[in-house]
Amino acid sequence: MPSLSPALASNELTVLANTSDQGRDSRSIVSSHTFMQRFEDSTVLITETLGERFVKLLTKDGKIERVFWAFEESILRVWTFINYPDASLEGKISQAQLAFLDQFPELECDFTVIYRFDKHFDDLRPVGSILAFEQQ
Repeated sequence: MPSLSPALASNELTVLANTSDQGRDSRSIVSSHTFMQRFEDSTVLITETLGERFVKLLTKDGKIERVFWAFEESILRVWTFINYPDASLEGKISQAQLAFLDQFPELECDFTVIYRFDKHFDDLRPVGSILAFEQQ
């Protein structure tokens, strides 16, 4: 398998995949911006962030206002903002969280739903987080 350049490997978490493609060794490289799938004979760069992957799993409900994410040490943290508590919507958010964990069982994740209660996002945005979704 080709080696990673020091620049590529510096801020990334290497995750061994549980599956292989036709018996080839596969590794996932997870960073704060992209993830890669590596095989012995090729490298595929996927330019979708983990945050975007989580957003795709969420229900298309206008009550979900924003999603932020960040790596803190080796933990992927995801914050989903809604304005007020909504048990039905939170159930759908939980389903997306479980589906994400099924897709990335090797990641340690921490999911949080934040009720905004009409406060401005600037007052609530997690420090160092990346915006993955914003309701238009």
